Amino acid sequence: MGSHVQLMTGERGCVPLRVVIQPAGMAEKGTLELLSSDYVADLRAEVSKWWEMLQAKCSSEKNSSAPTGSTPVLGSLLTEGPIRMITQGQELTTEFDEKTLQEMGFKDLQVCSFDIEFWFNSLLSLIL
Repeated sequence: MGSHVQLMTGERGCVPLRVVIQPAGMAEKGTLELLSSDYVADLRAEVSKWWEMLQAKCSSEKNSSAPTGSTPVLGSLLTEGPIRMITQGQELTTEFDEKTLQEMGFKDLQVCSFDIEFWFNSLLSLIL
């Protein structure tokens, strides 16, 4: 007889998870497909990638005459530091990056928000 965790997982010890991501204070949402054996660091990287793609899309729609090679300010900030992510009232700090989503208790279609204002305020403090 296997453990409770073994009974709930698939053949390879992991189950697919869809994580709903949403920038804090914005209506835009996305869904990432991950595995329960993926790490919080993987989720953080996927959120960063999704945000950069969204910013690039919005930038190209708003200003099709923008110079090529320009990078959205917030998108570039995400690659320069850790993303502040919150799910079920708990902040997923970088201390959790080496834990799997299963270890963190992630469920299918769990919502994870990330704070953009954090980076915007960081940028303002660097400029001012």
